[in-house]
Amino acid sequence: MSSINSKNYLASVTSYIERLADSFYSKKRDYVEILVDKSQEARFKERYPNFNVHTIKRNYLLYRVPFTSDWYSQTTYKKTLSKINCDAVLIASDQDRGTIADIPQKKIVVIHDLKGIKTGNSATNKKNLAFYKKLAGQASAVVTISDFTKKDVQQHLNISNDKIQVIYNSVSLSEGSTKIDGLPSKYILYVNTLQPHKNIQTLIKAYSESRYKGEYKLVVVGKTTSFWNTEIIPLIRQHQLEENIVHLQNLSEAELNYVYENAALFVTPSLHEGFGYTPIEAAMCEVPVISSTCEALPDTTQGLLNYYEPADDEFALAKKIDFILDNPPSAESLNLIANKYKNDYSPEKQAEQFLALIKNLI
Repeated sequence: MSSINSKNYLASVTSYIERLADSFYSKKRDYVEILVDKSQEARFKERYPNFNVHTIKRNYLLYRVPFTSDWYSQTTYKKTLSKINCDAVLIASDQDRGTIADIPQKKIVVIHDLKGIKTGNSATNKKNLAFYKKLAGQASAVVTISDFTKKDVQQHLNISNDKIQVIYNSVSLSEGSTKIDGLPSKYILYVNTLQPHKNIQTLIKAYSESRYKGEYKLVVVGKTTSFWNTEIIPLIRQHQLEENIVHLQNLSEAELNYVYENAALFVTPSLHEGFGYTPIEAAMCEVPVISSTCEALPDTTQGLLNYYEPADDEFALAKKIDFILDNPPSAESLNLIANKYKNDYSPEKQAEQFLALIKNLI
């Protein structure tokens, strides 16, 4: 859990790691210990009082020093691991650059996606590719979170098939919901990070083209980013949608449940997904979902949702929005999809697969 810090503790990968740790904890696996950033020590000791919690203390100023940052991160990670008596290290995130340090323990590496080698500039993509190749090459086992990511890893990292195992994410919602003020009575919902690859720009344009613009508001849930401020807000103004779009952020899990449960329609227009939590979460709340067909989404959503393509075609998306609002799926069909996802992506199933993999290695 060393990748979790005060800046990313609300991110989707952090949720993945915490859900996995929760599953281990609920099964009372006393041979599992966790490694956390020093800044998160109190939070995780409170969350897992019966786990042995180790900490890694880092000077984040040194992480920003050119040429020495990688050396510093690896040295700190290796020094910390040398003090922990364990047989295998489950690296549940590919976002801690120190994890490519050479250590004697077996490494199980989870790769969520490879957008880091696709969405940056050429130099950044090459640096990230070198990181992924080294991390995967060191691993005794590589876990991918979808069949799409497995194929991507095989193609770009040259990892043999027998070294890779697909273990799908667990998806679960907290119990209960909490009403929030200012929510429209009828709305279309988007929940995701506000970054270019999530493609909210196409949704904004599609909403502007929809016959239901105005009758249904567009609710956007996601933490404010520079992309939102510099690109999306001007786009909203350009299409004169200021009165029709509601932006929410920093919701509790119970508040997010309420927003999901009361939506008329959920839309994910994403361009890059290693798994795709939010359309599955929305479907588990028995909400109709429209999804792009990019990367892992057809695989992880199992072809059960409403799809449009190409992902950046606002007219195709607007047409699909109008069709679903004109012809909403039956409550029975939505319930069947919700129950299938709850079973297939249960935390118990994910934890058992990881535990079997660890036992086989050690």
